[in-house]
Amino acid sequence: MGLRAAIGLFSISGPDGEMVPCNLRCREELLKSRVSERIQFCHAPHAVYSVSERVLRRIAEEA
Repeated sequence: MGLRAAIGLFSISGPDGEMVPCNLRCREELLKSRVSERIQFCHAPHAVYSVSERVLRRIAEEA
């Protein structure tokens, strides 16, 4: 038993259609810091108007 968490990896695109660099760094740091089997990560794109189609397709492939 105990607590469990599903933490969303936030995604948002910049004007060039790619993920914002600080967004990528934060995602990498979170994935490296996984300290427990009780913590799971999931994709959490902001919205279809703020995430490019290219990034949404990449997220779909990873999921």
